Amino acid sequence: MHRFPQGRVFALVALAIAIFLCNGMTAPARAGAWSTTDLRTGAPLPSGTVTVNHVTVTWQVGNYWSDGLRIYGLLCTPMSLPGPYPVAILNHGLTVVPVGPLYAFPAIEAYGWIGCTNMAGAGWLTAITTYRGEIIGASTGSGFPAPYANFWALSDGTLELCLGEVDDVLNLLSAVTALPAANASH
Repeated sequence: MHRFPQGRVFALVALAIAIFLCNGMTAPARAGAWSTTDLRTGAPLPSGTVTVNHVTVTWQVGNYWSDGLRIYGLLCTPMSLPGPYPVAILNHGLTVVPVGPLYAFPAIEAYGWIGCTNMAGAGWLTAITTYRGEIIGASTGSGFPAPYANFWALSDGTLELCLGEVDDVLNLLSAVTALPAANASH
């Protein structure tokens, strides 16, 4: 049997750790449960019911913890169809809204709400998330129906393209598939 010298084993372990760290690998995401009340204030978040394709869809703004940050999202459930439901996670396109000399980055406005409710109307438990540092809603109207037409909230953190956003989506997936209405195997 061939043995590696102890120094060579140490060097290989150090190299493996260096490669792991230098490739942008992050620690495993720390997920929290989906909450329909604000995780900091305890205030209820907007929710409502709409009909899509003759299906009663309940929509709710919620939030969850992702790496210690409060992240907002939207969950749409096809309540008039038998569950549990297959899960769909929608990733949004970033919208840039000029606000004076600066820009705001609302993540979930009217199109996100429409996509979420339409998917639920087709039988999916559907969720869409903001990413860290992004807005759900907008100061000019969120696209949500009354009485929450002017709802606005900012997820914790700062914009991180392709970094912490991945953890935010994975943590949303964990939070949603843990719900009783979710068929986590589909």
